Amino acid sequence: MKSSYLVGGFAVAVVACGGSKSGGVATKTVLDSGSMLEVGSVSGAVKNVDSPKPTCPIIPHYDATLTATKLSGTVTYRWERSTGEFSKVREVTLTEAARTGTATLPLEADEWLHKVRGLQVTFTDKVHVLTPVDRMSQAMPLDGICY
Repeated sequence: MKSSYLVGGFAVAVVACGGSKSGGVATKTVLDSGSMLEVGSVSGAVKNVDSPKPTCPIIPHYDATLTATKLSGTVTYRWERSTGEFSKVREVTLTEAARTGTATLPLEADEWLHKVRGLQVTFTDKVHVLTPVDRMSQAMPLDGICY
């Protein structure tokens, strides 16, 4: 599925992504003629679940990519968790390939400890791009329980 619309003067295309360990909707922001910024797929896994009844803590772990076309400079972002907490603000410097063409860059992963015993939980995490434009990826859900 792909659709386009205008948001705050930016042309935005929404592209559906799928997969059991990745998903969400990536938002492409066209900044000017030919420039684009997109949070690619967000993926995740729960670590430390090596048995049917894993011992606490377990670790929700998330990865994401950023794709930039004809842009230079620095992108700031943070991860926003279903726990209500945020990661520290992080930066990624766009490469020369992003300035002259298109580059896909990995974002720093996010993970935390979950220590609540015996409670099935659905974790979510999403990438919030703060600059040069304010954009949010869709939340990526993961289920986990520990004992």
